[in-house]
Amino acid sequence: MISVSLRSLLLYNFGFALAFLIIGALSVYSLEYIKPNRAGESPNLASKARLAIENEQAVEVVRGRALFYFDIARDMRRARVEDETSTYYDVRILAFAVAGLFALGGVLALLLPERPAGR
Repeated sequence: MISVSLRSLLLYNFGFALAFLIIGALSVYSLEYIKPNRAGESPNLASKARLAIENEQAVEVVRGRALFYFDIARDMRRARVEDETSTYYDVRILAFAVAGLFALGGVLALLLPERPAGR
């Protein structure tokens, strides 16, 4: 039979809980560090650029196509930003959930009855 001391069990559970808490905390800050201006509009897709295209008095067909592709590009950029954000959010939730499970395991290990001195 394998014998595990209470101290090593507590170190295991709370150590992994701490590791996953660190991973979750890093996911909070790493998205801001890697992509600081992810939610802002790029200058090419700004509202002023769209208004300039709308107000252009050139051929209507060209302007209609330009507006169509302009809107598609802006929507694709928004979708990419939302996808990146949701990925970091999923990692964060998973890390904190696993950390909570390991912390719960550590608390349950603390509640174990004392081992008899003769064993």
